[in-house]
Amino acid sequence: TAIIIYRIVQELLNNTMKHAAATNAIVQLTKTDGVLAVTVEDDGKGFDTTILKQSKGIGWDNIQHRVEFLKGKLDVNSLPGNGTSVNIEFVV
Repeated sequence: TAIIIYRIVQELLNNTMKHAAATNAIVQLTKTDGVLAVTVEDDGKGFDTTILKQSKGIGWDNIQHRVEFLKGKLDVNSLPGNGTSVNIEFVV
């Protein structure tokens, strides 16, 4: 499980570096009441999240499959010009 979560965060940071033109990125992990929350945020250029449904990118596909494999919840918040926040929750 730890390796899978590590790979998810690694891919999210890779996407930030490749696409966001961000100055800062923050990774937060918190565990409360049996739920592990992982948040990756950046101050980059943001994007319209509706394109994720049509994404052909292997990286994003891997993120989604790994979250599903761990029965997690994935939430992406982004707007063009406003950065991106990806929140993932897993029951542990």
